Amino acid sequence: MRSRCLTIFLFCWCLSWAGFAQTSSSPKPSTSTTQLDHFDPKSVDSSIDPCNDFYKYACNRWIAANPVPPDEFFWGSFGKLVKWNNEAVHQTVLDIATQPATERSPVDQKVGDYWSACIDQKQRNATALDTRRPQLQRIESMISKDQIAAILAELHRSIPGVARPASAATFAPLFGFSAQPDFHNTQRVIPQFDQGGSRSPAAISI
Repeated sequence: MRSRCLTIFLFCWCLSWAGFAQTSSSPKPSTSTTQLDHFDPKSVDSSIDPCNDFYKYACNRWIAANPVPPDEFFWGSFGKLVKWNNEAVHQTVLDIATQPATERSPVDQKVGDYWSACIDQKQRNATALDTRRPQLQRIESMISKDQIAAILAELHRSIPGVARPASAATFAPLFGFSAQPDFHNTQRVIPQFDQGGSRSPAAISI
């Protein structure tokens, strides 16, 4: 049994090594403070039998060397990847935004214009209320609680990305909405609600 377990592990390790080898030379943003983790066979905890507890065997040393940062509520290798990716995208946008307009491609021009509009705080402050005025007027015109459902539906309809298949936690008014497999019967897909703006697993499935 032990021999079979180790054989399966070595096979999976070879596949993982091949996948990581393809990405180990990927370029890193010059201003990145986040170092990506790559597969290292020396990082396993050899004091633990992988046939008894493969998770601890594979992850113990990484967990000990990577405590949760004070500004994060959870942390893992994918957390590092998300942070690195955000830094890479940010640097890419900054590089495009500082290019002279004559050197920009049509796509670069859109990226530069979008960035300029986002960082123009004075313009945003001057027009932000106008963009939400129709929704505010609908709320102010309510005369009965029976209108709440219709107004809430209109608010959700007007906000892109309210229905996110990957997560019910959105920045929508009151609650987010999505679909997921039923906890009790994974052959069914059921609605899921979560409080708006939430990043915590406080969803309700019905």
